[in-house]
Amino acid sequence: MTYWPALPLSFFHACFYLARPFFDNGLPYAEMAGGHSSGFFAILIFEAILYAICLSFIILAMVYERGQLGYKQASLSDPLTGVGNRRAFLERGNELIRKRKNNTFPVQLILFDLDNFKRLNDQYGHAGGDSALVFFCNVVNSSLEQKDIFARIGGEEFACLTTRPREQAIRMAENIRSQLAQNSQHNIPMTVSVGMAFSEPDQDSISHLLIQADHALYRAKSAGKNRIELS
Repeated sequence: MTYWPALPLSFFHACFYLARPFFDNGLPYAEMAGGHSSGFFAILIFEAILYAICLSFIILAMVYERGQLGYKQASLSDPLTGVGNRRAFLERGNELIRKRKNNTFPVQLILFDLDNFKRLNDQYGHAGGDSALVFFCNVVNSSLEQKDIFARIGGEEFACLTTRPREQAIRMAENIRSQLAQNSQHNIPMTVSVGMAFSEPDQDSISHLLIQADHALYRAKSAGKNRIELS
């Protein structure tokens, strides 16, 4: 936001130079410096120095703000997969729930947990586990819409918050589950268990949806994994 002060400052600076012909009668700088000026030249020099000083402070503020923005983005993203982290998911999710109070759009939560991840990690090492996480995120990202919120909220646990209607959200989750099962990277079958929770009119935070989805996910794991359970 700090670049906005530079716009009126530059406009004000340009106005001085546009007004110059009306005050110094078109005299060249050499003659004005020799004393053949109406006094506007001195004001012009003072304004130019003041403009350079103010612009320098604005540029420094812009550099500082960009650095702070970089730190903020880093604090809200998972360094391995590039998707949001738990903090980003909770912040954006609660904001979406608050907006929902004044609207009627649905909010659906999809909780993913990769199956057999410990076994995959043990056999292929952490590099294999990391590549599996990145691969899963790529599969999910190919199914997301712009408004969907997707984040890694645990080791091999991910969450997606969407405003799609209930049936469309279920189809998206099933599409992700089937794509992952058909395109495993390693000899160990790479599947995902899914728990889904659906919004209620009186919900005012994302926590309740997470609890519901977590219960559904536990049922999916207990029922044999690689399946979707609804809350």
